Amino acid sequence: MEAKVRSFYARGWQWGLRAAALFVVLFARPAVQAQSFFAIGAEFQVNTFTTGNQYVFGWREVSTDGNGNFVVAWRSDFQDGEYGGVFAQRYDSNGAPLGSEFQVNSSTLGNQTYPAVAADPAGNFVVVWQDDYGVDGDAGGIFGQRFSSNGAAAGSEFQINANTVYGQEYPFVETDADGDFVVVWASAADMARTDLNVMAQRYSSDGTPVGTEFQVNTYTTGVQYDCTVSVDDAGNFVVVWEDADGQDGNGQGAFAQRFGSNGSRLGDEFQLNTYTTNDQYYPSVTLASDGAFIAWWNSDIQDGSEGGVFAQRYASDGTRAGTEFQVNTYTTGSQLFAQLTLDAAGKVFAVWGSAQDGDGDGVFGQQFDANNAPIGAEFQINTYTTASEQFPAAAMTATGEVLVVWLQNGGQDGDGEGVFAQRLRLSCPASPSGSCGTSTKGKLLIKDSSDDTKDKLVWKWGNGSGADTQSAFGDPTASTNNRLCVYDDGVLKFEANVPAGADWEAASTTGYKFKGDGTSSGGIQKMKLKSGAAGTAKILAKGKGGLALPAPASGTAFFNQTTSVTVQLHSSAGNCWGNSFSAAQSSNEADQFKAKF
Repeated sequence: MEAKVRSFYARGWQWGLRAAALFVVLFARPAVQAQSFFAIGAEFQVNTFTTGNQYVFGWREVSTDGNGNFVVAWRSDFQDGEYGGVFAQRYDSNGAPLGSEFQVNSSTLGNQTYPAVAADPAGNFVVVWQDDYGVDGDAGGIFGQRFSSNGAAAGSEFQINANTVYGQEYPFVETDADGDFVVVWASAADMARTDLNVMAQRYSSDGTPVGTEFQVNTYTTGVQYDCTVSVDDAGNFVVVWEDADGQDGNGQGAFAQRFGSNGSRLGDEFQLNTYTTNDQYYPSVTLASDGAFIAWWNSDIQDGSEGGVFAQRYASDGTRAGTEFQVNTYTTGSQLFAQLTLDAAGKVFAVWGSAQDGDGDGVFGQQFDANNAPIGAEFQINTYTTASEQFPAAAMTATGEVLVVWLQNGGQDGDGEGVFAQRLRLSCPASPSGSCGTSTKGKLLIKDSSDDTKDKLVWKWGNGSGADTQSAFGDPTASTNNRLCVYDDGVLKFEANVPAGADWEAASTTGYKFKGDGTSSGGIQKMKLKSGAAGTAKILAKGKGGLALPAPASGTAFFNQTTSVTVQLHSSAGNCWGNSFSAAQSSNEADQFKAKF
């Protein structure tokens, strides 16, 4: 059996004897497609120390807390005075750094690498890593460090693995809603690494071990490794791993085991991939708060061209929900090292690496609804494309923002490899923004027909402020997306993304006009943005069919409108405009809502 082996970069692009097949030369860059996201600001450099190389490995190097703050961890060469050390940087929910980057590991001899980080809702977090120097007394060990929500170390660095014979490698960590956490890793049973098993250790939130380390996999022939774990709010968890010795009947396969919050097994280990031809590898998993989960992996040749990304949803009891589905649309060459996140509504956001940005590898993403239907087209996340951007990791906040981090190996940080990131918004804000430009004239019409192709929406924003010049709208002909958001009593009820691109044109020097068939813009077919001095700007949005209108609030009213119905247009350039309509300004019927002031 020809198992894929990790390169220096871990989970790297070199897979032993398969390396030649995976490096492909692309002669044309694919056309830019409609995007379903907002980039929040520009991509930014995470590491401030730039001498030598700073790495992420597409593992779990970023995590968010309940307030939208996030922490990124990475490996840095020679920064701690030895070969490799683990460093981290905290950020607030607006993407501003909280303090400076800091060293995580206390033991610095040799090499500390492959970090993973997990934050709890209160902002406390734990970082785990692999020590290659033999601090645990043998070839390699797994260590961790807890931190409080203010970034101060909580206690000392601690050893996680109890068994120290041969090597322990590639740790992964996840927390529950109370801050309790689970660490998993691969443990070698021989020096040649021909016999590896998946191990785990549970901890309480104060870092006290709960029970002893235990073996996760029950099938033990050969190699079981590349393991990850996810935990739901109640503390139940799922561990997934790769079997490299034909357990699925043909090459490598992806497997999983469910556990209860007390660490007891829930059923038997099970196979994730239903397609078994060739190899399925690099599995991972994420759980929703209620225990439902989605697992994903790479699969060779299944999409017709080398490695592709595939996923499968599961109910909380471990039964399959639907069938496995392909994540990537672009299939030339290999799409690898995916990370998927779940929001509260069951929507999925996926990121992966792919050699399709015109120069080496790039980072790409795709959003899916709760039924696995793509939302918009897959899109490129990195804007700097020289050399390669690869090994992405992603984390989603409770409000739907995503932070994606990746390795850039073309000297973007000025010296060798560095860590870069981009914040994204995948949907409208959960509640109306209080900082949008207002107007003295407003009109909203929504018609909900029994024939969905006849549904209608018209919004007019007139005599407005906050768009004095054309530049306030960014440039939707090139890169600025616009998202229309409708709220009922502050609760989001409808949204439509109007992507940048060829359907937009500049309207003289005052604004822009959009005209499309609505298929890539949530049913919006026309939009006009006109700038002007305070009190003279105008916005118009019209849609018909394909609007995905919400169900009426009752048999007599389309909206509840206890207080107001609010419409806002959010631009990825950072501005927004809107107005609110009171009940006195509205006619609110079951199949039609009209408002005007």
